[in-house]
Amino acid sequence: MKCGGKEKKLRNYLKKVFPSNPLSYLGWLGILGILGILFIPVFIPFLLFFTFFSYRKMKADELFWENVRRASTRGFWTAFTVITVGMTILFIRGMTMAYGVEWVDITVKGNVATVGASR
Repeated sequence: MKCGGKEKKLRNYLKKVFPSNPLSYLGWLGILGILGILFIPVFIPFLLFFTFFSYRKMKADELFWENVRRASTRGFWTAFTVITVGMTILFIRGMTMAYGVEWVDITVKGNVATVGASR
């Protein structure tokens, strides 16, 4: 069954609007980065999501998804390790502060607060 001219145009238009690689949809999160520039500076790192638009015309085959899986697994374990080590350091620091061993000396005189290393 052959498609008419209108159906073919519609199919080509839908291919342009909805790319074959769904990873490119993450690029729309970059709009939050623009909001970060204009209003909320915390959202500025979202500008990096605009790079996902480069996957729009890339074929999503098995090798591509295997590489995505490897990269996401490596990123997850790296973030997990960094956060776990950081939380452990903060926990140990919090426990030692209870015994009077403080790493930072804070002095408050009137409206002025100074922070210095304690020795």
